[in-house]
This record gives sequence, structure tokens and C-alpha cells, in this order.
Amino acid sequence: MTVKKALQLTDWLIQNNTTLRKGLLDSEMPWNKDDLLKKLSVALVDMIDRDSKVLRSIRSELVGNCKHPKKMHDICKGQKYCMACNMDL
Repeated sequence: MTVKKALQLTDWLIQNNTTLRKGLLDSEMPWNKDDLLKKLSVALVDMIDRDSKVLRSIRSELVGNCKHPKKMHDICKGQKYCMACNMDL
């Protein structure tokens, strides 16, 4: 898996977690009317928040702070990439 694909997948997972979190906290939904179900949805939101935090830290490790120096550029199968960080350019 290339870094670009890993970043796309991580971004997709973070976006899905955000959407799911909003849905669970939506006061119009039937599960937020019952106290027990509301407690369950809050617990699920806490789990989603922890997952999102982990995904964001993984994403920050993937991006890194490589300046992509010219001497580290290479081409593989027509795609230019940085040999230092393996990021597609």
C-alpha cells in the first residue's frame, strides 16, 4: 500500500467516524429519547472519539515533515515519488 492510499483510507475512516458521531448525538433520533439508549450512544461516541484520535495520530505519522529534496525524487511505473518518505509527488 502506498502512503497516498493509506492517507486516503485514514481520511475516509476519520470522515465516517465524524458522520457516525453526529448521528449518535442527534437529539431527533429515537435512541436519544430513552435514558438507557442515550447512555449507550454516549458510550459509543466516547469509543468513536478514541478511534478518531488514534486515526489522526496515524495520519500525522504518515504525512511527516519531509521536504522532498530534489535528489530524493525517483520515478516508478511513471509515478514520481520521494525516496525519503515514499510519498507520491
